[in-house]
Amino acid sequence: MRGVGRFLGVAVLIGGGAGGLAGCDSAAESGTIEVRAYGEPYVEDKIPAEAFADGWSVDFSRFLVAVSEITSTAGGEPAVADGKIHVVDLVPGSGKKGHLLVETEVPGGRYAETAFTVAPATTGAVAANVSSDDVGFMIGGGLSMYIEGTAVKDGVTKRFAWRIQTTTRYVKCASKAKVDGDTATIQLTFQADRLFYDSLVAEAPLVKFDLFASADVDQNNVITLEELAGVDITGLADYQVGSATEVTNLRAYLEALTRTLGHVDGEEPCTVE
Repeated sequence: MRGVGRFLGVAVLIGGGAGGLAGCDSAAESGTIEVRAYGEPYVEDKIPAEAFADGWSVDFSRFLVAVSEITSTAGGEPAVADGKIHVVDLVPGSGKKGHLLVETEVPGGRYAETAFTVAPATTGAVAANVSSDDVGFMIGGGLSMYIEGTAVKDGVTKRFAWRIQTTTRYVKCASKAKVDGDTATIQLTFQADRLFYDSLVAEAPLVKFDLFASADVDQNNVITLEELAGVDITGLADYQVGSATEVTNLRAYLEALTRTLGHVDGEEPCTVE
């Protein structure tokens, strides 16, 4: 289980152990860096029932993310400094490579510190692997994410289509790319199972969907954000929020978890602002 750690204060470290320090390498030749966005098999395929503590499975049909302010450095000023807002859908298969956002020529060296932002799309956003209609949809809704899919258990299917407007800056991400006359890749990795963690503060939270399913009070098998907002979590033994006392309902809890999804190169950590 990938732990959440502490979701409190101005910044929080998420992911695994820290990488090495960034540094220029005067002997390394210049080359190319690709920055790609990847949702892992949990988005491209599904989150299987065995990943859930309560037996559900989740299959995403769309997972749109607006990624911006991408930077990476091998010491000194960032050699990767992309100012565009990229709208990407993480669902289409990518052969474990992720979807291309940025490709740029850079000096040689190890690009060990990367940063990026997930924030509401605005005018001028560009399409990565989506249509212009998708870009317009994200801009028009002021969305940073659009998460659509189905959850299934024991013959019951629940649908959801959640419009997310949270803003998250991921900094000091411990990337691994090394350029020496070739093409290196920085992979912005989004861990979708975190959407269903049952704690904001536990080191080893469980992945659960029962509480989300129970939010469907009109029993039309569609779980809306408005229904999630009606679920009070303050008296629950799980779904603990630590000092984030403003998170009192399941919608606010889900939105808080959307700010923990981003990593770099798989499990490498970032600091969240």
